[in-house]
Amino acid sequence: MYLATVCNLPASTVYNVPHTALPPAYYCPLSQYPSATVLNVCIVFTVFAEFSFTCVIDLVSAMEHDGFISGFMEFYQKTGEPYLGTAYAIMMCYWDGIVHFIMYLMMIQRLWNSKSYRTLGLFWAGSLFANMSVFVTGIVVGKFGSDIRPAFWLNMPFLMLPIWGAIKLFNQPKNGPTLGGYRAHYDQSFNLIWRPTDLLLVLLLLGAMAFTLFRGLVALDSPLEACTVYLRQYEPYLKDPVGYPKVMVGTLRDRACLSAVPARLVHSLSFVRQENVVVSGLMMHFLFYMLPMLGAFIYGLVVPGCTWMPDWTVFVAGGVAQCQWAHIGASLHPRTVAPFRIPDEAFLAVLAANLLYAVIPSLIAMRCTSNTNFFLTVTKLPGMEGMPWVPDADTLVEKKHN
Repeated sequence: MYLATVCNLPASTVYNVPHTALPPAYYCPLSQYPSATVLNVCIVFTVFAEFSFTCVIDLVSAMEHDGFISGFMEFYQKTGEPYLGTAYAIMMCYWDGIVHFIMYLMMIQRLWNSKSYRTLGLFWAGSLFANMSVFVTGIVVGKFGSDIRPAFWLNMPFLMLPIWGAIKLFNQPKNGPTLGGYRAHYDQSFNLIWRPTDLLLVLLLLGAMAFTLFRGLVALDSPLEACTVYLRQYEPYLKDPVGYPKVMVGTLRDRACLSAVPARLVHSLSFVRQENVVVSGLMMHFLFYMLPMLGAFIYGLVVPGCTWMPDWTVFVAGGVAQCQWAHIGASLHPRTVAPFRIPDEAFLAVLAANLLYAVIPSLIAMRCTSNTNFFLTVTKLPGMEGMPWVPDADTLVEKKHN
């Protein structure tokens, strides 16, 4: 398939024919490929290969921090990027080393077989961009912001390339139809109340919006009693309710106090402060970016013809899945100090709420990509106005004339 596409040959001349059986005229050395095609393929393969290599590095780093292996990255952990030892960063590395690595292999396989990887690529771009935007922001404004080391700048390509990739993918032609006919006109004629699946998804989106707004207020230190109760009894990991990590780390910098406190406790509290900065940044991402997108998705499920819905729901689903994985995992990780973990009595409720919050965007994306009729621009066809949809367009026109 790849040979037929690049060389502009009919597929019948390539399929089921051994390479040695092809006549010499059909051999297509690299020098005869279209230069633009060769350049694009080489760039994409190079990016995926490099990112796959870094996925393995992230997985090794996470496993070494958790004690599964040792002796691989001890020097880099101390002198390169010490913030990789936080619970949130460890869970991010697991996601990158497993989920992103699998996605790279799948996209390489589809690229090699000349198949489209547009939907998978949008999910990857959303996931990696959310990963790196929260990670880099947390480093800059957190404890390690005053000690930026050269290794920090290695994160910049991983922040910029998903943006470039998303722009390229958004501008590519879509996999399915872009214009709708009788069937799309029929699907778009139903109000929301007669579309139970979409109605349920709208209700879930409204709940997700309320949850996003509430946790954003919690991260902003809202004095509301509900926010205080939620911090104390449900998700103390969002932020210390009394500001203990920030105050304690700032106080312990005094030499007199520092000499009376074990160094291990100082180290742990330093990571707690960094965790709180990262989690606050995550909640701000959700509040200022995720909340408007959820509102836009409700609009797209109510008003027909929103052609942007399939692409943007996939992009957002990737970002939310990654962020919630890191957030849930870090709140349960042993490196998180015990007072900031999920309390045992609220464990199931908090875990269920966070898992549902992670799944809702993926459900929206599955709905929008599995049946795109509601999101297509309808083309005016004969007999369409004022007539119900029937499978046979000729019968429809004939009935109207009669």
